Amino acid sequence: MRVKGSVTVFLSLLISLFLVLVQCLTFGLTIQNGKNYRKADTLRAVECVFAEYQKNLWDNYGILAIDGNYEKQGQYTVETLKKNVRERIGFYDGGMLSHQVSDIRLLSDESGAPLRSQILRSMEKKYGVGVLEETKEKENALEQSEKDKANAADDLDRIKEQFETVQGKEPEEGENPLKKLASIFSGSLLGLVFPKDQSLSANTVDLRDLPSARNRLSGNGLFAEVEMSSELLEKAYIGAYIRDHFHSVTSKDKGTGGIEYEVEYLLAGKESDEKNLESTVGELVLLRFFPNYIYIQQDEAKKAEAKAAATALCILLLIPEMTDALSQVLLAVWSYAEAVLDIKTLLAGGRVPFEKSQATWKLSLSGIWNIGDSQVGDQGEGWVYEDYLQLLFLKEKSGVLNMRMLDLIELNLKERMGCTFFRADACICAMKVKSTGILPGDITYRFETQYAYE
Repeated sequence: MRVKGSVTVFLSLLISLFLVLVQCLTFGLTIQNGKNYRKADTLRAVECVFAEYQKNLWDNYGILAIDGNYEKQGQYTVETLKKNVRERIGFYDGGMLSHQVSDIRLLSDESGAPLRSQILRSMEKKYGVGVLEETKEKENALEQSEKDKANAADDLDRIKEQFETVQGKEPEEGENPLKKLASIFSGSLLGLVFPKDQSLSANTVDLRDLPSARNRLSGNGLFAEVEMSSELLEKAYIGAYIRDHFHSVTSKDKGTGGIEYEVEYLLAGKESDEKNLESTVGELVLLRFFPNYIYIQQDEAKKAEAKAAATALCILLLIPEMTDALSQVLLAVWSYAEAVLDIKTLLAGGRVPFEKSQATWKLSLSGIWNIGDSQVGDQGEGWVYEDYLQLLFLKEKSGVLNMRMLDLIELNLKERMGCTFFRADACICAMKVKSTGILPGDITYRFETQYAYE
């Protein structure tokens, strides 16, 4: 009987331990399931909030962001934005947990770095590395132009002094022909290059209320941004995005209101279309001048023509000793006038090769005195206006360009799409949420959820 009794006690203890183990495992699974459900509920709620992206921003610019102020007018703070999205998260999770938005990333943070990241992701998916070869060609052209500029710098300083000297000479009869040249090129550059059959936009904007100039809200926390394998590839994608989403003076379908010459604004950042175009045209004329000048120094026929004209002018001005100097002055002015005609051709929708040849040089020496009336020649080869703008973008700093894109995006959404409430620094593109929930057994469970637009 004792043996049977001892075995029964042992089995009873063993069964009790087994039942305790089963109970612990069951309770542990209940706790873990509770955690999983709370995390899933929060993630689903956050995803629902991020699904409330600003539709006009996405439809027109391919950028995803939550309007953290939810289309309300008036003043707002970072805490207001956090409160708004916290309430939306609570709405979607059914009030089962308490949430706090600890960190947010705004579209304008770090000089528009989140905007740039989204642009790089979308352009990478759209174009792959197909844009790299074309951008590399433009980078090589820009580097060559900078080399030409450095090589010609000393000569041009000397030529400028010689031009001023010769310009001050007066012939015995009549007027010094070089004075007319000086008056032509010291006037409005736009007047020389802008097509006479088109009207120049008179639109202006107040820069003070744009994201790049006003005091902006700033998010907090650390969030990863996209990095490309090379700086050139990054510039290629940004250039492709600008070409796809912003209009230039030569675009057929320009918007109304705000800034019409958008690409020129991205380059110049001034308050009027006219000033932006004038600044851009000035940059392009210089960009075209140096390869023209390097070429003409190698064209013996044009050098001989300039020498003959210089000889005649020096005889007229009674300064035969300056024939060689005036010949170089005429070559430089001829190159500049050809550059002006190049830009006039581009603005008319034509093409201009980056490196000139005898066949693609269009302006005669006598034509420089009437450059404003020169007709645009047939340019069947070379780059168009937008291609040359891409050269200028290669020199722009990324932060400045990001903020100017945000300027245009905000301005256009307000002026053209009726989104008067829209503010780029109220747009949330990433956030971190700290949540608290109660599990079975009155256990408090705290966890974090981070979400960002990809």
